[in-house]
Amino acid sequence: MISLLGFVLAIGIALYIYIFGNVVLPEGNLERAFSFDVALALFLLSVAAILPLSGLSSRKRAAIRWVFIPAILYAYAFETIQHFRGINPRFSKVASNTVESIAGNLFALDSLLIMIVVVLLAIPFYRKRQTNERPLVVLGIRYG
Repeated sequence: MISLLGFVLAIGIALYIYIFGNVVLPEGNLERAFSFDVALALFLLSVAAILPLSGLSSRKRAAIRWVFIPAILYAYAFETIQHFRGINPRFSKVASNTVESIAGNLFALDSLLIMIVVVLLAIPFYRKRQTNERPLVVLGIRYG
């Protein structure tokens, strides 16, 4: 459902770009928000596809899902809202107040959290016992 939300956001942004254009002054670019939302939605779909194959217990899979839900929702919101406000969410030259700085630092921590969880999710695919169960699928996930 969270992945579907990303695709819905991207469609909404695409319609907005079609009607009003992609630039929001001073430094917002809605094409970047569109591509971010689509990429994150596709990433989440791929994680959802491989999560049952990881060999993790149902409790660990649930923990991964519950880490991803708020992290992905914050990433969608921050990226999309900041671009609509005309602010580059990563490397802004105009947003210098404390609230913008805190939100940007939370976005960086959010991205780091997502990367750490993905690395922890990848570890089971490199275990020896996993290769015996589904060798071609595991090999594809390793290369992916």
